[in-house]
Amino acid sequence: MAVYQDKARDRIRKSLRRFQRVVERARESGANEADTRTIVTSFLSEVLGWDAFQNVTGEHRIKGNYADFAIREGRDLLAIIEVKSVGTTLGAKHLYQAVSYAANEGVDWVWLTNGCEWQIYHVLFGKPVNQDLVFRISLCDQDMKPQEKT
Repeated sequence: MAVYQDKARDRIRKSLRRFQRVVERARESGANEADTRTIVTSFLSEVLGWDAFQNVTGEHRIKGNYADFAIREGRDLLAIIEVKSVGTTLGAKHLYQAVSYAANEGVDWVWLTNGCEWQIYHVLFGKPVNQDLVFRISLCDQDMKPQEKT
């Protein structure tokens, strides 16, 4: 297992600087949500290693609404990903939207991102449905040391 983790960590380290520049340029140019989704798709594939054609599905329909992405392994949904434009500050209403999608699908994981900031939550299926922040990173945080980003 450690070999796989080392390979993943190396791939992420090598790609982070490039994506940091891509996200910064997108933020400076005022990229919209569709442009941000393109960046996120590339990030999921190139940095995190998900196959964009087998594991990542866009506009996943959930009870009349559409989550931006879902990560799947075969027929199993592993995570719901909600994307906002790179200039949008992620907030409680965005998290509520993403967690609602996950709760309606019975999915344990939610990723919320604007391309720059990535938040990963574990969904807690109680009454009411809740979530725990498991991981947060900002690719645009110049003060964050590179080793803290992997």
